[in-house]
Amino acid sequence: MFAMLENLAEESKTLANGSFDDIQSLPAIVDYLPVHAIKTKLFNEYFPDLTIVDLATRAWWHRAWTVQELMLSKKSILMMGKYTITWENCFAAVDHGLRMQLWGHVFLGFIVNPVIIPYISMRALMNRYRLVDQQRSPAVDLLRLLIHCRHRDSRDPRDKIYAVLGILRDIHPETLKSDASDAPNVEVGYQRDVREVYRSMSQELILKTNTLDSLGVCPETELDLPSWATDWSCTDRIGSPLMQDSLERMRITHATKYTKANAHFSIDGTRLILRGFEVTTIVALSDTLPVPDLDNVAGSKASLKHGKKSRTQLPDFESLIPEANSSPDFDSMTARAESNLAKARISVATYTDMVKGFYAWLRTRLFSNLQLYTVIFFYLVELCIKPLGWRYKSLDKDCRAIMSVFHTLFTWEQFAASQKPTNEGIEPEDVYWHTLCGGTYKNLDPVKTKVIFEHWYNVLEPLRSFVRNFRWISRIFPWIGIAVYMRATWETYGDFWPFIVASQHRRMGRTENGWLGMMPGHAKVGDVVILASGGRVPLVMRKKETEVDGVQEKRALFIGEAYIQGIMDGEMWDEQRCEDIEIW
Repeated sequence: MFAMLENLAEESKTLANGSFDDIQSLPAIVDYLPVHAIKTKLFNEYFPDLTIVDLATRAWWHRAWTVQELMLSKKSILMMGKYTITWENCFAAVDHGLRMQLWGHVFLGFIVNPVIIPYISMRALMNRYRLVDQQRSPAVDLLRLLIHCRHRDSRDPRDKIYAVLGILRDIHPETLKSDASDAPNVEVGYQRDVREVYRSMSQELILKTNTLDSLGVCPETELDLPSWATDWSCTDRIGSPLMQDSLERMRITHATKYTKANAHFSIDGTRLILRGFEVTTIVALSDTLPVPDLDNVAGSKASLKHGKKSRTQLPDFESLIPEANSSPDFDSMTARAESNLAKARISVATYTDMVKGFYAWLRTRLFSNLQLYTVIFFYLVELCIKPLGWRYKSLDKDCRAIMSVFHTLFTWEQFAASQKPTNEGIEPEDVYWHTLCGGTYKNLDPVKTKVIFEHWYNVLEPLRSFVRNFRWISRIFPWIGIAVYMRATWETYGDFWPFIVASQHRRMGRTENGWLGMMPGHAKVGDVVILASGGRVPLVMRKKETEVDGVQEKRALFIGEAYIQGIMDGEMWDEQRCEDIEIW
């Protein structure tokens, strides 16, 4: 494997754009994973060599501290056993392999192999912060670092924050000093409670960025945190923050006309107080667009778990083999014998022992090992049947997960067409695709993006017709639907898939005034859409009655961000309507 990496690194140096070093080509995972592969002489030699999966699945890649170790090291060396490679050659080789599509990093045009995400995320960070820009706010950079490292693991949940502070200090040397007004005030200490660390970090990010961007990273949590505070220990997949589009480019529109948040907090730090107003209420919701979590992917947790389980179920064959009776040490006995008679007796005993040993061996092989042979036979049968059963179940599960994406997309189409949307400033027939891509446009041009969408929409027509006419078959036998999709996309998957990333883990919804929009995955009918100072996008709140000291109180909880075409660039913003909104 290391020889392969060295050869790929060497070849990449002879090609233009051998690695993803152009900072403009690194806005997002989906943007810089190549759609059209390049082929070189090494492709045929190493395809489909998946030994690199063994390296990619090492826990080291998922550690919270790994990013800091690599980004702050002047010269890093990757070591695995007795093999080593410089980090520079490693990323040159892997980047080159990804460009050649040497490894299956994207399946069916839209499923990114989770094995490569830690590496890709790390490369994006290294390139993004390679050039120091002192004009950037330390708080904004800290938020981006935390978002990029959210999927990483740490034994101590506080390290999810502490592990990126070294990088921040390297980018902004004056950061974390008490007199730095624009830098977040982070108190490093393992004696502090995790909830206090996370809550205070959310407060600092809101105050020092003077925006509500951090609200885009609020997964459901089991910690006792306010709804506006981020649980950074949670690594579950969530919808991407809407401060950026599907290609992770910063959103150029602003729903509140680039106002500052000017937020403040209650004395006990549990409530966030914003200036804003209610816009509308959600009256209908469709399904949530899932991201398939596949078992049958090289290096997936499920496949590794199954392989480990199979190895641990291997019977102890040695314990089933009868131990032979130990024979006397005749050589030492002969050496100690003092007379010829004694030596003769020892010789006879040696011959007799050999005959007995042969008889015992024959009996053992013919009779006693019957138990061993029986166990081996049934184990081999089980070894064949169990994996087949597991493989069928896992393949069926994977097929259902993949088809659930298409079922949701086609359900969204019907949901959008069931009522003419009333979004302002846009033709009703265009509202759906604008909402689907979350305002993500090719070269910032909606006209070019519409062409890409229409081509992608037409590519899916055979599968759409199959699901519409044989919906029950597509659900009972999902692999048939996948076969239809593969046939329809044999030449191209279409280029629109990366544009809908912002819609993943979200659900399409309709408001009481007829607007069509993309709502948080956990939104419910009756939730309220608001605009608040400092918010790039509309926010969704839920009014919940809570009993306090025997008195019923209505409290507002933050649910998530929303995308509603027609109000994303300040069309509905009216500062005169603003009032204090207290969020618990």
